Amino acid sequence: MAFGPGLWASSAAYYDHLRFRNDGDWLEREGATRHGLDVSLSNCERFWKYHVTPSTNRPLDQDMRASASDETHFLAQRSYSVFYHLVEASEYLSLARRGEWGGPRYSNWHNSIVYGGNALQLFRGLQEAVTDYLASRLHRAIPLFLDWGATWKPRYDAISGYRNYLTHQGLPQTLLVTQPDGSVSKEPIALKKEHVLNHTPLAWSQAVRNYRNDPTKWSGLLDVGTDLLDETIDYLNDAYGHICATLNPLLVDAAYQQLWGWDATHGPGILFPVPPFGPASMAAGPPPSATLGSQGPQGAMGVVVPPLTGILTAPASPTSVSPGVGSPGPGSGVRIVGPLPGGNP
Repeated sequence: MAFGPGLWASSAAYYDHLRFRNDGDWLEREGATRHGLDVSLSNCERFWKYHVTPSTNRPLDQDMRASASDETHFLAQRSYSVFYHLVEASEYLSLARRGEWGGPRYSNWHNSIVYGGNALQLFRGLQEAVTDYLASRLHRAIPLFLDWGATWKPRYDAISGYRNYLTHQGLPQTLLVTQPDGSVSKEPIALKKEHVLNHTPLAWSQAVRNYRNDPTKWSGLLDVGTDLLDETIDYLNDAYGHICATLNPLLVDAAYQQLWGWDATHGPGILFPVPPFGPASMAAGPPPSATLGSQGPQGAMGVVVPPLTGILTAPASPTSVSPGVGSPGPGSGVRIVGPLPGGNP
């Protein structure tokens, strides 16, 4: 069968029914089953099943096809990095919710803020993989976020600015409050996002005066961390939806299919049975294969996005399950490299 709409039509049903919690690697399953990211970040799952998994050996294994292009590797790797940081942010916040603050530094709460902010900024790498690498390989413009200034930038700035206020001022700007009985609260409080003026830090003395003047402007760290991570995930889910809407028309494009490493006889939809329809597939909405046209995106290259700055590091989550030797991720996580010709040095 020739590349193009017919080849995708014969294979699309297989990909329509892939799910993180059933068909992902260890990290994708953990994000879905432990933290519900297949629901709150459903457009990331859509991106994965239509623009990552076609370049893997599924259902034989989760590794990338040997003939998949570098550009598809970039798409897979950079989306995987965003997802990884959101899983870590969710895991650390869940520890804080259980009262495991991480010692006197409240490290678990702080690490959740760090990882969530990193995911937001690492998404820029995925944008570049589309607008620069993929567009160049396909010899066409693939514009993204053309309404950046009016629609996306205000949300991005509000989330990243508050995260920077909490994490870039040395110790987080928090207070412990003395209770009427003389005891000190176990959960610190922080100034709410809407009351941080231009993300300007407060001196300790200013913070105390601010709280005494109006305690309602302050909130507990759990609420602050939960709200900030929720806003981050909501933003990224919308951003993934925008990328899917831009790239989905390419699924029927012969040149795009060839980047997956397909040939006319090796689309999994041809070789393997389609999983049965079920509630999960209905909840995800109609698959793009039902509405795809033949025209790809046209227009100017993508707009300028914020620089990739402020990436912080935090220790890996103590409860995350790491893959063992012989268990690589789906071509975008852990890689196992074979021996060099003639033996390893």
